[in-house]
Amino acid sequence: MINGIPLSESDKIRFISEDGICILTITDVSRHFDGIVTCQGVNRLGTQNCDAHLKVRVPPAPPHFERPLEDKITQEEQSVVLETEISGFPEPKVSFTIKGKPVVSGENGVEIIDKGNGCYRIEISKASIDLHDGEITCTAFNEHGQAESRARLVVEPVEEASRSAPTFVKDIEDQTVKFGEKAVFETSVRGNPNPEVTWFINGQKLDKFTPGVLIETISITDHKLTLDSTQYAGTILCRAENSVGRYETKAKLTVVSGEKKRAPEFIEKLTDRSVVEQSTTVFEVRIEAQPKADLKWFLNEKELTESERIKIREFDSSWKLEISNLTIEETGTIKCVAENSEGRAESSAHLEVTGKPFAPQFEDRPKNVTVERGQEARFEAHARAIPEPKYQWSIGGRKVKETTEGVKIETVNGVSILIIDTKLFGSSTISVTAENT
Repeated sequence: MINGIPLSESDKIRFISEDGICILTITDVSRHFDGIVTCQGVNRLGTQNCDAHLKVRVPPAPPHFERPLEDKITQEEQSVVLETEISGFPEPKVSFTIKGKPVVSGENGVEIIDKGNGCYRIEISKASIDLHDGEITCTAFNEHGQAESRARLVVEPVEEASRSAPTFVKDIEDQTVKFGEKAVFETSVRGNPNPEVTWFINGQKLDKFTPGVLIETISITDHKLTLDSTQYAGTILCRAENSVGRYETKAKLTVVSGEKKRAPEFIEKLTDRSVVEQSTTVFEVRIEAQPKADLKWFLNEKELTESERIKIREFDSSWKLEISNLTIEETGTIKCVAENSEGRAESSAHLEVTGKPFAPQFEDRPKNVTVERGQEARFEAHARAIPEPKYQWSIGGRKVKETTEGVKIETVNGVSILIIDTKLFGSSTISVTAENT
């Protein structure tokens, strides 16, 4: 982690762990990596952290607008957002003006949001021709220089006929979360002028300063509320209001106690599969575990990883393994291993991959036999086929049945054998057919 933010491997970040030694390598270091580097070790007995400070020296540079302000056109009482991105070191000081007047965040319906890493956002909740129509200027300066970006904001009057009360295109929905998880409510609302959106929980108004609350405006119409379930539960209300009217949507937040830790258990186990080569098969398991289990799949003890032929999917405690374009050589044992801090479980099944079906083809046909009366006459036949064929013998044109006296049929290693008692049968023509489906 850097400054408490977990890192993941990428082209710039590499992890090495060998014989208890952990190495973090960062290439092309930027100033965003400056701070406290933390290595955290966790097992079932506890957690241990080790910290170090990374100081990144950045070459001095004057301010530069990586993303300048852009012109915007809006209507009165609609919300409008402008964004810009600035580089430079030391970090430039930034100020804004509208129509030549300095902008103070929180005044005249304007909010200036510093998103970090040189990104700034101006949000105007209700655009006004008198206050906001005109040139917006962003000025950035440090000890090495100064830069400006200008944009034109046009605020047009709203035609009376186009005004409309707020309407929720997407209502907020009931949420049930475990204690400690985040609860997220999302909504989409339309109206003209653009409605002002306010959130409440159990009648208490929420704002950006309320602890355990994150209120986000995703777009002009889309809004999002994230709550800390250790602090809140109950009725959530979202109110949208403009000069034409007011509308509300409600939902219930239910917080349940966290589940006790438990080792993985296969609720739905693997089952055997028999498929034809070059086809696709799917194995599925359902697992209960707390904390969530890590899964690995194996075919004949070789671990399977995602590829063009192999897809591994998870949904609501169910896992699926899909293998396409199977070959006969992949016949064997499929195994799924689930593991968490509380234990380990596995489930296995047999995968049978057979050749493509084809009609029977005789390799061995019955041969002429001459015996003395009273001796046994023996005839053999074998046909290649997938699936395995069934044989029907006939004596003198009459089909042999299980109840036919003086006849016995055996199958040895896929070869069908007809044995005739010549005390009951004289010279005859013997025939056999092989069929499959």
